[in-house]
Amino acid sequence: GNRYQMEQPEHYTLGEYDRLLHVMQPVYSLTAGLTGKMVTKAVRQVLESGEIRIKEYLPEEVRCRYHLAPEGQAVRQVHFPADEEEMRAARDRLVFDEFLRQAASHEAACRILPMYSVPAVPSGTGSLFD
Repeated sequence: GNRYQMEQPEHYTLGEYDRLLHVMQPVYSLTAGLTGKMVTKAVRQVLESGEIRIKEYLPEEVRCRYHLAPEGQAVRQVHFPADEEEMRAARDRLVFDEFLRQAASHEAACRILPMYSVPAVPSGTGSLFD
């Protein structure tokens, strides 16, 4: 049925619980067999391992003009921010990157597509498949 179930509950001392109340906790979309704790642990391990190096592509002048965090810092902080301000700064940088990539992709498509001849769709037939 539709019953709620607590899986692998943890027990905390009052001090540990109080500390957790003041720390932002990541929330991930999950699939069958994964728990939020498992995903959080895996993401933390990957980010702390140092094996993933994110090369900054934005010039410092652009980052300063738009008050953007370095990309590697933003990726770490969007998952484990110290506070809401860090989370917002990380999100702002990642949103900026997404829009920039989309704009660059659109510009490239506008330059490339006119090189190809696309047949006109006949008008007045009422259907493309008539």
